[in-house]
Amino acid sequence: MIEIEATYTYPTGIKLRFEFRAREGEKVFISGRTGCGKSTLLRILNGLIPDLYGGKLEGKVRVFGRAGNNRDVFLVTQHPEEQIVCERVIEEVAFSLVQRGWEWKDARNYAEEVLASFGVENLAKRRTSELSDGEKQAVIVCSALATNCLCLAFDEPFSHLHPKLAKKIVKKILKDNRTVILSEHRIELSEGFKIFEIEPCPDTAKLEVESGEYGKTLITAKNANVYRGKKLILKGINFKIKEGESLALTGVNGSGKTTLLRALAGLERSRGIEIRGKVRMAFQYPGYTLNSNIVRNEVSMDMLRKFKLDRLSDRHPHSLSGGEKRILSALKAFGGKIVLLDEPTAGLDKNLRQTLISKFVHLARIEKKALVIATHDEDVADMCDRRLELENHAE
Repeated sequence: MIEIEATYTYPTGIKLRFEFRAREGEKVFISGRTGCGKSTLLRILNGLIPDLYGGKLEGKVRVFGRAGNNRDVFLVTQHPEEQIVCERVIEEVAFSLVQRGWEWKDARNYAEEVLASFGVENLAKRRTSELSDGEKQAVIVCSALATNCLCLAFDEPFSHLHPKLAKKIVKKILKDNRTVILSEHRIELSEGFKIFEIEPCPDTAKLEVESGEYGKTLITAKNANVYRGKKLILKGINFKIKEGESLALTGVNGSGKTTLLRALAGLERSRGIEIRGKVRMAFQYPGYTLNSNIVRNEVSMDMLRKFKLDRLSDRHPHSLSGGEKRILSALKAFGGKIVLLDEPTAGLDKNLRQTLISKFVHLARIEKKALVIATHDEDVADMCDRRLELENHAE
């Protein structure tokens, strides 16, 4: 039995009250708007709060008869790169088993079975540093399912995954005998779970984007090839993007969406791509671009007011929720003439996703910027002017 009746005071002084229960073997789907405390609840279960994140936790927290801890609760965080510690995928999935006393040979064999059960056995020998964020996320989920922890807690584990793979993982999770607590904004994945809503988030209609004329061409890709190191990733890509236009990059995990964005930003080698204008990119991990000690030094107050984030202006960027960091990173990218956003809505609730993308597309239109968004979200792709489906040509 898991029982939480506690109040957590963040280091910033904000207080949240949690009352949560889950029976052994129960599957719980946690929903709520961005910033309402979903990640905080999971960190309390895992013992990261208050041990790592500080603040003050008062009240009752019992996880199978003990305080919140990482031995009983395996937590998959929103950012897989923070959890990966091994050089190869097979080593990563087997790592937690070895830490719990398994012989390496047995751990490796079982890790291979887990990877195969999700159809990602082709990743086994890959270097973890070469994986896309979606592939990294799949590997960490496999690592969680390979353990013998009593409870598996997932914090937006599918935010970078293709919908088909996400649904396959959910089916596997529902068949697991252990307690599973899933924090996720894709409500369509909640079938079979008990719903626990921290704060209601009503659905709203998509905002309309003003029409307007496009300006001069800012990006031209003519029979372009894109490489990661010496390896060919994308071959024969053709597209143009003009001022005020938005393009969605879609494709399965590992298809090259992030690599193409990095090539447009000059971070990966390419041939046949011409850029006209200053480029700014928001990465999947927002911490890469947030380097000031106060929010208003990252983005202008005018921009913060436009997106109703001026209340955060005096906060440290790294004290924000994962969703708030992601939005701030995206807004910072609008400082360029060419704006590249890598999964900007990952981990955000549906209402906020639709509102943000509408505003991003509108802002690009009126300020004559070229906007390129890499996404797995069909709703996001539909809101852009055009989409480009990618296919990985790497061997």
